Amino acid sequence: MERLGQQLGITQSAVSQYLNAGIPMGAETIIRLSNILKVDVAAIDPDFNTRFRMNLASNKEEIISIIGTISGRKPSASTALAPYNTPGTTYAVQVDSDLYTSAIEQGSVIGADPLEKITPGSTVLLRRIGESRFEVMKMVKCTSDSAHLTSLISEYSAKQLNHQHYGSQFSMMGDATLALSEIITLHKVVLKLPPHTK
Repeated sequence: MERLGQQLGITQSAVSQYLNAGIPMGAETIIRLSNILKVDVAAIDPDFNTRFRMNLASNKEEIISIIGTISGRKPSASTALAPYNTPGTTYAVQVDSDLYTSAIEQGSVIGADPLEKITPGSTVLLRRIGESRFEVMKMVKCTSDSAHLTSLISEYSAKQLNHQHYGSQFSMMGDATLALSEIITLHKVVLKLPPHTK
């Protein structure tokens, strides 16, 4: 517990209280713990997005949690404004790189819902085991043990990166078939918010 406390930046006593349900974990702690354990936030707290979502007084927008980025760096904001009718289980990821220039503008925020059904042609948010970054891809086909996906990265971005920054594991161009056992997060993208949404 001492090591986990150090990784989370909290005391051993606080870790014990969290794990024994003595005190509820806050959003930041849940996100840090999910990154340490390399699991989805829903595996730690299935009600994560419901608990950390607040309605605004206008009832025209809601605040959703930003849990990560395309680059894997820490998000520059912890929340984003989404339309009021956004599903309650939706979470957000910042697009903090120009990898997806042709499909998603840098600075945008995309929202994914773990409860939305993924069908062929769906845009999905993907996070692999051992990775902190998220990828955005199109679902071609999903079987009981694998997902066949196609990249949304622009040809220009792929040529510029030439596998130098993200390595060959990152799906630069074309199709990729991944074992579901290699994936932590595979959720349908349900919204795209323009840059500078807070």
